[in-house]
Amino acid sequence: RSILDHAQRRAKFIHAEIQPDHATGLPWAIHAFVITPDCEATAEWILNSTMVQYAGAPRGLALVILSEALYCLRHAAERATDKSI
Repeated sequence: RSILDHAQRRAKFIHAEIQPDHATGLPWAIHAFVITPDCEATAEWILNSTMVQYAGAPRGLALVILSEALYCLRHAAERATDKSI
């Protein structure tokens, strides 16, 4: 199994089993939810919780996590585009 498969399996488990009110206000693994079918709503919920926690302007660790997630998503999108050529 690939890392992508593993991340998606874990995202699906968390989406199905963990209650949203147990969030930390930090967007941990948000990118795994973004790339997993049927988990986009969880990604939106995580982002919304982060924005509420930081009054619409994430900073500190939340900003680092979001920046890394964006980097990973862009990298994955570029790799997917390169493979189709």
